[in-house]
Amino acid sequence: MYYGTMSCQFSTNLAEMAAIRPPLPEPLPAVVAERVAVFDRLLDLADAEPYQAVKETWAPLRAIVVEIYEQTGRSLPMPGFKVVDMVTQIAEDEIVEPRWVDVAYPLYYWSIDQTPETLAANPGLAKTYVSLAKALAAALLLTPKPHRDRKESD
Repeated sequence: MYYGTMSCQFSTNLAEMAAIRPPLPEPLPAVVAERVAVFDRLLDLADAEPYQAVKETWAPLRAIVVEIYEQTGRSLPMPGFKVVDMVTQIAEDEIVEPRWVDVAYPLYYWSIDQTPETLAANPGLAKTYVSLAKALAAALLLTPKPHRDRKESD
């Protein structure tokens, strides 16, 4: 099982994850760019309302992760199944590069400790969080499809 290459101490550091995350193609294919455009509005919101931007990032990210996870032929084992666990399984299936688990981990756990006051003091953290979520969503959407057929042909 893949648990990421970073220790817990370092994997919650958003700036470090932003610096070492796997690269994405530039520009993104139009279909992927359209799907992740929701995060652009949240990047703009992060300056004025960083806590709200972080809070609103989770739903579109989770929706994309669930979509790709279910395309692997799996169904969610329980309501609230963790995004980081889904990304881990997608990486174990070699559908997405394992280093994306290192991005998913802080996205899941970092936001738990944030308050409106902590993010208001440093809105750049909110922008980094939203940027990482957008990158993870794009990476998942860039994976070859359909996954079910790929798995059966192996």
